[in-house]
Amino acid sequence: MARSIVTQSPRKLRGMKTLSFTPVRLGQSDLHVTPICLGTMTFGQQVDEATSHAIMDHSIARGVNFFDTADVYARTKAETVLGRALKGVKRESYELFTKVYFPTGDGKNDRGSSRKHIMEAVHGSLKRLQTDHIDLLYQHRVDDAVPIEEVAGTVRDLILQGKVKHFGLSEASAKTILRAHAVQPVFSQLLVYAPDKEWAETVMSEMESFPKGRYKDLTDSATQAMKFLRDSGMIVHRHEAEYEVTEINRFRGGRTAALYPV
Repeated sequence: MARSIVTQSPRKLRGMKTLSFTPVRLGQSDLHVTPICLGTMTFGQQVDEATSHAIMDHSIARGVNFFDTADVYARTKAETVLGRALKGVKRESYELFTKVYFPTGDGKNDRGSSRKHIMEAVHGSLKRLQTDHIDLLYQHRVDDAVPIEEVAGTVRDLILQGKVKHFGLSEASAKTILRAHAVQPVFSQLLVYAPDKEWAETVMSEMESFPKGRYKDLTDSATQAMKFLRDSGMIVHRHEAEYEVTEINRFRGGRTAALYPV
């Protein structure tokens, strides 16, 4: 019988204020995720499969329902390991995010943000993750070779096909987010590293400079999310902040990320 992820009581994580594990709405999307996301960049590489499964079991037991990966992590192995670890868990009880852009092979078409690569990458991710849909697909980095409108259009088509539910960007400027959002709503912006409070204030100021009207919900959510990261203690010092990989899995490996919804 498939198991479900059950919300746990609030607890204090190292270096942070007490956080509730009760799922909250991600920006203006219909996704409800725990405030803590488990990142899987180390799965299948620095962390072997058995340990990865133990980390997943521990996180699920704590009530975490939010799992982040990417096709480039361990050259697709992380997705494979995550898919196996989630086998037997009710699909309705967790949210699954992955990313596309960085090389996953040696071929010219094994990278980037062309329509061909995004389509093929998503099909590969679905197979490795053993699921029929991705809750949120990120463009892992902005691709100067492909207009962001084309990227957003490709993701829009995948959404219409039911293979992807929502669209996100990573390390994108305010102007890039606006251009993408005009084609397909952008529900999340991923930032690698979570530096100091001055940086957080700069990001919030940039978001607040967006045109009002149709972008009001987007900018309000971004500002609220940055305040959440700051007030929760996730943005404190200039360092590699533990947001994806936290005390939940008791392992610090590689770069981690701060995620805020827009």
